[in-house]
Amino acid sequence: MRKGVSGGGKPQPRHVGSDEGRAREAAKALKRPAVSIKAQQALAAQREAIKRESAQARSQRHADEAEARFEQRKLERKQKHRGR
Repeated sequence: MRKGVSGGGKPQPRHVGSDEGRAREAAKALKRPAVSIKAQQALAAQREAIKRESAQARSQRHADEAEARFEQRKLERKQKHRGR
């Protein structure tokens, strides 16, 4: 049998003797992406969609508020010179 492979076909973690080797194996394990289930992925996608919609609505609201402030300033300037 090859080292690191059991009869089930799944690779088994190698037994590394030195501390440095164990640390290297731990770092490799942390770099691998975590396995998530489809439900978690769907929830993450849903959160991202909500976040995008919220950002778009916030941007639109800020633009509308800026336009309203501009219109208010324009009206005040017009009223200031009304009696001349």
